Amino acid sequence: VTKPDVTAVVSIYGMGTMLAFNDDMWKKYGLGAASKVMDGSNAPATANVFYKAADGSPTLSISGTPIPIPADASISSLQQRGGLFILCNNAFNVWMGILGGGDAAKTAALRKEFEANMLPGVYLVPAMVVAMNQAQKAGCSYMYV
Repeated sequence: VTKPDVTAVVSIYGMGTMLAFNDDMWKKYGLGAASKVMDGSNAPATANVFYKAADGSPTLSISGTPIPIPADASISSLQQRGGLFILCNNAFNVWMGILGGGDAAKTAALRKEFEANMLPGVYLVPAMVVAMNQAQKAGCSYMYV
């Protein structure tokens, strides 16, 4: 079965929340260190290594995985093939609160900045549990990976 008969909808939440943001946010806020994502040189990632592979590379620049992750499994590659990415607002709020250190004004400012730096084609949903429920009502199957 191929597109359009099948579409992957990838849910971004929990420790994966920061996958929804661009390289600027990864570098500025040290998201690789915060989320324990190591780049190909085994240093905390300063760019979103899940978004796309380096030009000409057959794999993503991530170390510590049991096997290399193919370049065509990147977010941008999956989007080009019709994959949809949804981000949980609740998990997003938790991360903004952590980065804001409990300061409501700082947290609100961070949220605006991160919203402006969300990867193209990532959709913010009110709560992942609601989105999954609605998707299942529409005939989608759930698979945890």
